[in-house]
Amino acid sequence: MTVSINEGHSLLVELYHHGAAHPKAAVAIGSLLVIILAWRFWRFTAVPYLYPNEPKVLPYWIPLVGHTWAFMWHAENLLAYGNKVFKSREPYALILGGRQTLILRDTDHVNHIWKDTAALSFDPFITNVMHTFGLEAASVTKMYTSDPAQIIPQRYHAQSRLVNHNRLRKHYIHNMSEWLSQQLLSGAHAEVLQNRYAAHLDELLRWENLDPKYIQTAEGGKKTVSLRNYTRVSLTNGANRTFFGKELFETAPDFIECYKIYEDESWKIFFQYPRFMARDLHDAKDKALDAMAGYLALPREQRPYISWVMDTMNNELTYLGLPPRDVAGVIMLITWAINNNAHSIGFWIIAHVTCDAELFAAVRSETDRCFNSDGSLDMDRLLHECPVLDSIWYEVLRVYNGASVAREAMVDTMVGGKFVPAGQKIVAPFRQFLIDGSIFGAEPLVFNPERFRQRKNLHKAKGYSPFGGGSTYCPGRFFAQREIYMFIALTYHRFDLSVEPGAVIPKVDLATPCPAAMKPVGDLNVTLQPRVYSKGT
Repeated sequence: MTVSINEGHSLLVELYHHGAAHPKAAVAIGSLLVIILAWRFWRFTAVPYLYPNEPKVLPYWIPLVGHTWAFMWHAENLLAYGNKVFKSREPYALILGGRQTLILRDTDHVNHIWKDTAALSFDPFITNVMHTFGLEAASVTKMYTSDPAQIIPQRYHAQSRLVNHNRLRKHYIHNMSEWLSQQLLSGAHAEVLQNRYAAHLDELLRWENLDPKYIQTAEGGKKTVSLRNYTRVSLTNGANRTFFGKELFETAPDFIECYKIYEDESWKIFFQYPRFMARDLHDAKDKALDAMAGYLALPREQRPYISWVMDTMNNELTYLGLPPRDVAGVIMLITWAINNNAHSIGFWIIAHVTCDAELFAAVRSETDRCFNSDGSLDMDRLLHECPVLDSIWYEVLRVYNGASVAREAMVDTMVGGKFVPAGQKIVAPFRQFLIDGSIFGAEPLVFNPERFRQRKNLHKAKGYSPFGGGSTYCPGRFFAQREIYMFIALTYHRFDLSVEPGAVIPKVDLATPCPAAMKPVGDLNVTLQPRVYSKGT
């Protein structure tokens, strides 16, 4: 919890009265009060005056601990409090884990850290996540070694992309980003991925194939499902089959369940929770890693449908000399990045559309027109002729986004007019921009896709960056849109959906730290039944 100025004053008054009632303690309490007040005067009044180029620090009461507890307890409230204390858009600082972190609040400052890749890097965050995930230090070093041909054994040179398709001799991590872009953004690799996903989703969303994992009741030709689990199981299974083939599930039938537990707790990795504080996370992660390592150990001919990018990563990490478990760990982290957002976005879209008769009719009407006579989807029409669905997509990404841009200063530099020493972390939470009424209009906290239909270019506004930017601009953004649009279109084309009278859309979970799409508090039960088509549909 954040200790406010008023609460701190009340604490001091209470200490004063306690000292008055116990004279022997008065001197000790008085000394403590003098020390605390002197320290606070120096830290939060004198220092900002003497060093105006350094960021002001949000006042706190406990040295070293600073804002750590408040951030872990409810980061959203802490950041809102900081914005209230500091009225301007200039950066300010928090003390997290005993270290100062710069908080950015101006979109121009965010653009600056995206562009200045020499002074400000995302790599330290990747490295920390990998170490917390359990990768060996030697493996991380190999992935960041420039000119990897120097450490790849000669016997692998003929087939290694790091050797033959790496003219600038960049390290593995940089090449991996390029491979993900090749697979996910456009071209032949992306088309193969899209077609495979469409085939898997078509199978998963057939009435007879609906998964018991999300079905609550089934009677009278209807199935009531947990919307959270319906979106999660369908989208996660579809994506994992697309990237790895069904062989992953056949090799490790419990992979999905272990992965689900791991994903729910995965935010703790970013905060570097020790194992004893996150046993469920690490136990589930270890089981999922064992399953992935077992799958990757199969002969290549027994993994015929592994995607190009996952196959390339597996091969190149092996050539670099990473042990099998670390290879599986890197691929698991990429799998998390692919899966973690889609099902939450899908949940919010279906929840809002199903609970709003007008949106339901509009989305079903425009997505129905995207189906060909053979039942296949015309992706070009789905992506370019569904303005209502587009507006809902943009609004969900705006209202339910908890992502941030993060960098670490590699050298002493200036950001937003404030001095940033080498080693200091910089964070810019996107949500503060996405709920800014000066950008998105009236009632920015209210879900209202109409704002994107009234202002056609609103999704291009400064402050609307749900997928990040710069060198860390999410390469999966196009695939994410395609997989979710396909999922929405098939769901509404095949089923009639209904909710209980008076059902309400769950509130968003603002308390649990979230690196991307935010999750709901609770669930929404939705009843499905095979669609009864009206004449001419």
